Amino acid sequence: MDKGARGHYNGAADGVELTEGEMTLSDGVLVQGALQGDAESAAALYDRYFDRVYDFCLRLLFTAEAAAAAAAETLRRSLTTLGEPAAPKSFRTQVFSHAVAVAVVRSLEKERPLEKAQTEALQRVDPDRLSDPIRAPLAQEEAGLVWEGVLRLDPRDYALLDLHRRQGLEAAELAAVLQIKQQDARRGLDKLARDTEGRISSLIMARRGSRNCEGLRRALLGLPIAATGEQLRRVTERHVRSCPVCTATWRALIPPFEVFGALAAVPPSLGLRESARERVLAAWGTASTAPPTDEAPGIAPPPPVVTGAAAAGAGGGGRRRPPIDTGALSEGWQRLTSGRNLILPLGAALVVLATAGGIAWGTGMFSGSGGGTAVSSPTPKATPRATDTLVPTLTPSPTASATASPTVEPSSTPEEEATATATALPETATPTTTAAVTPTRTPRPTRTPVTTTTPSPSTTETPEPSPTP
Repeated sequence: MDKGARGHYNGAADGVELTEGEMTLSDGVLVQGALQGDAESAAALYDRYFDRVYDFCLRLLFTAEAAAAAAAETLRRSLTTLGEPAAPKSFRTQVFSHAVAVAVVRSLEKERPLEKAQTEALQRVDPDRLSDPIRAPLAQEEAGLVWEGVLRLDPRDYALLDLHRRQGLEAAELAAVLQIKQQDARRGLDKLARDTEGRISSLIMARRGSRNCEGLRRALLGLPIAATGEQLRRVTERHVRSCPVCTATWRALIPPFEVFGALAAVPPSLGLRESARERVLAAWGTASTAPPTDEAPGIAPPPPVVTGAAAAGAGGGGRRRPPIDTGALSEGWQRLTSGRNLILPLGAALVVLATAGGIAWGTGMFSGSGGGTAVSSPTPKATPRATDTLVPTLTPSPTASATASPTVEPSSTPEEEATATATALPETATPTTTAAVTPTRTPRPTRTPVTTTTPSPSTTETPEPSPTP
């Protein structure tokens, strides 16, 4: 870590903090004052961290408005969760834990406008943050390629690199901020130095060395047009090992990550800073004056979004099942029974009732059992069909008249929806006799059988004529 950045950012959690040669109150003292309701202490914490959090978020989100909103949310969470048991002991660790949770998540959720990241303000080098300020012009010459190489990193990898190189967090504090193990933090930094920094160094060497070495220029011209960064790196390093001129140029380069750590912080505009300040301090005031409850005050930090083993041990037996939220159930029922949401359950209920009624009717559950004519009661939706009326025909005997009172019994089956009993009226037998049957309208037709009475024929003996003598 360069001495300029360390002197500007680092400070102990207790005691005093050295900032630009002045003795200022430490974070621990200001936190104690904010916990006691001191508005000036809370405002001092906001002023101390908002600009650096804004710069951290800007290099992840690339727009001033998005960075200001993320920084304000970070400070709001940090100030309203002071004194919670789960809060880190160091306020700086707490601030950057929330900054990672807010900015990294938002950068992963939305597509970032990379074209807005190619601004001069994001590539400007602060000489005071270099180990050797005299080399500031050389660092500024490399800054464009360095920034281009790191801004395309995965947001989680960029957060790890920025927190270490530009914010001054060491392995223990990185592990607390990112909620990972210290060895995982060191391993991640080593991988970034080996892959990303080595690739950027080869790119800078190819740009600068090819102006002074004809051999390197010819080696680079032999690469395909769509050469990858790894191909460029292999060709460049192979040539540097065999060329004394390029070896000297390579040794004169400033390490890319040192240049990255020396990039100047981009301050927010006065309007963005003050508007966010009012919102954050108002939220802190509301949280600090709220009556105590059984639960911890404030907003709990979200789960980590950076690599780590935070998911381990998430299960476990013996845990109580959370109580039922009756308020949520009541609210859900109101939404279900209001407006258009009522159509679906009512329609389903009508379908179920109609189906149940049809099944009951078809099985004869509602059929009558008394004498006379049965009257059916079809459902309102059923359209009954007309019952065929059949005329029974009586054929009398030619020698005798008889009185017939046939009783017609309708057929009945289990599938019929109603049962009707038709009784023929008594009629006097005539050559043509018609019995009127009272029809009954049912959902399905009922046929009444025809009863025909045929008298037995009589035989008349005729004497044979006597022969004439």
